[in-house]
Amino acid sequence: MADEALFLLLHSEMVAELHRAAEQGEAENGRCITKLENMGFRVGQGLIER
Repeated sequence: MADEALFLLLHSEMVAELHRAAEQGEAENGRCITKLENMGFRVGQGLIER
């Protein structure tokens, strides 16, 4: 149950960051997405290791 809450929080933060980046028209949008994907991978890996 707690793991599901962590993923929901991660998802909402990712969507908010991508939306903010798109509104500002950042040229580094690809870099932003890569950082968010890496963050999601690390969170998922940490949950699996538990």
